[in-house]
Amino acid sequence: SSNGSATWALASVATSSCLSRSELVGSMRLTIHHETHYEYSAALKYALQQLCLTPQASAHQTVVDWTLRAPGRLYAQRDGYGNLAHSWTLARQASGKSVYRGSVQADGQVLTHGEPWLVDDAQAPPPVVYLRTTALTAPDACLTALGREHLGQGGAAVAQPGESVLLRLAAAVRERVRYRSGVTDVGTSAAQALALGVGVCQDHAHVFIAACRAAGLPARYVSGYFH
Repeated sequence: SSNGSATWALASVATSSCLSRSELVGSMRLTIHHETHYEYSAALKYALQQLCLTPQASAHQTVVDWTLRAPGRLYAQRDGYGNLAHSWTLARQASGKSVYRGSVQADGQVLTHGEPWLVDDAQAPPPVVYLRTTALTAPDACLTALGREHLGQGGAAVAQPGESVLLRLAAAVRERVRYRSGVTDVGTSAAQALALGVGVCQDHAHVFIAACRAAGLPARYVSGYFH
């Protein structure tokens, strides 16, 4: 977030990754370069930003090395969901020099392991937290019907759905929301995307999450790199 005389900001993200097979069966080494570049229409007076750009080591991946750079000093902390986040601030320079642009960069290598199931850390929030709706995943009648069609209306079957059940729901989401860029944006809700019948990966995730939650199955949004 920022305030002052800047009336708008353009943020562009460039990401590249190189993949190589590891000597370990079922593993893959990802070499990642991520850069978000900001340009402001007027001199920046103050900026505060929190970054979730640092992967965490787990049974599913090994962080070989990772570097994060920002225009200001980085302060690490765990957010309420267990993510390793960093915050930084930038104020008007004492010298009076105006700031119109900046960038955030992340580089490193991560070794992924062939494990389809994600196991949360023991200190992570309980699954029931992910039954709460958000502005982008609030269910309507269509989302509720989609979730109940594939997951039922709660109970043991929903608490421990098989992989095939979840894959069928994912396939149904893909069928109902055809991939098309340029129609939706970051503010498009799951209900809107399902009604439009088109969207991108973010919309697929929101629709899937909303359908799961409507049927009583905790679900959450995860972002990252995959192949």
